[in-house]
Amino acid sequence: MKGKRHQMLEGWNLYHKSAVFALWGMGALAVARAVIAIDGGTYEVTATRTVAASPEAVWPWITKAENRTRWQAKLVDMSPLMGDPGEVDSTRMLFWRDRHHHWTAIEATREVLPGRLYRTVQQSDADTRIQRIDLVPGGECQTEIMVTEQIRPSSYTERVMSFLVSGDDEERLEVSLEALDRWLRDSGAGCAAPAGEAQKGSTS
Repeated sequence: MKGKRHQMLEGWNLYHKSAVFALWGMGALAVARAVIAIDGGTYEVTATRTVAASPEAVWPWITKAENRTRWQAKLVDMSPLMGDPGEVDSTRMLFWRDRHHHWTAIEATREVLPGRLYRTVQQSDADTRIQRIDLVPGGECQTEIMVTEQIRPSSYTERVMSFLVSGDDEERLEVSLEALDRWLRDSGAGCAAPAGEAQKGSTS
């Protein structure tokens, strides 16, 4: 009986230690995330998609106001303030909607390499977003579109908890690129490509 009792106590101690270490690990992870948020509070999301269209055909769809509102998820309208969106230092007002939540942002174009690179900065009461769109030609009728956003929430609490919403932002980019691919095909801006060439991929 004593031997069995001793074994039971040893088992309980091992279980107790394991539980303590597990809780400690979870706490350390939470602290690590908090430190990242305190240090910078910026998180990054990325999505990519390969479409059957040349970079030149894709370019107007990422720079023209009337085209962006068609494929960018949650973007419902754009109002120019200064210059053409495809020009560096041009500005515009963006109108966003997510279910019943509406907000506006001021966007400025920061870097332009026609047919290859388009980088903007968006500022709103909710956050600051740096968006970079890279177009990489691949073959005779193929372009890889990579969208990267660096997002810094304005609220300290949202910066600390940003890991909870990063998945939603990544999904927004993926849905947007899927819509862009569809618009390119439906509008005739795309070109014929061998079956299976256009494919989707994403990274975070």
